[in-house]
Amino acid sequence: MDERGTEGFFDAILFLLIITVAFCLVLTSYLALVRTEEVATRDSAVLYARRSLASLLMSSIPDAFYVDPDGGRVPLENGTNIEQFLLEETYLVHHGMPVSAFSDCNLAVEETARSLVTGAYDFAVRAEVRTDGGLEGVLSFGADQSSPGYSAASDYIIYDETVRIELVLWWS
Repeated sequence: MDERGTEGFFDAILFLLIITVAFCLVLTSYLALVRTEEVATRDSAVLYARRSLASLLMSSIPDAFYVDPDGGRVPLENGTNIEQFLLEETYLVHHGMPVSAFSDCNLAVEETARSLVTGAYDFAVRAEVRTDGGLEGVLSFGADQSSPGYSAASDYIIYDETVRIELVLWWS
């Protein structure tokens, strides 16, 4: 040891350097673990959205119908599933029929979706038609959120138009 204390000063700097490197290693490991958990949570939520959408679309609406412009009831085929109903509704609404003509069955679709989606999530069911300007929203029911959430969608071609049915989930 020298009389000016430089050896102790260099030891302190070396110790500080070792502590800094160790802290950086621990922080990097922690952030990598958090990111891995975040990705796993997101993947799990997207998978849940896909399965929920598939279950919803396969569910049927007993006595499905809509109201024509003259106020008459137009029954759909007995056992119409939600997929068929939403495709027909989206096409007709996109071509001028009011959404209110389908309101009774839309409530049944929303209740079915609510029964399929766990209480940890809010949801929205959306239908869009692809136009020259991109996807145009035609109908939406359920929660109204602006955040992206976790979604699953199915695309269909109906009379040369692309229709997308989407289920979006948000943590409630």
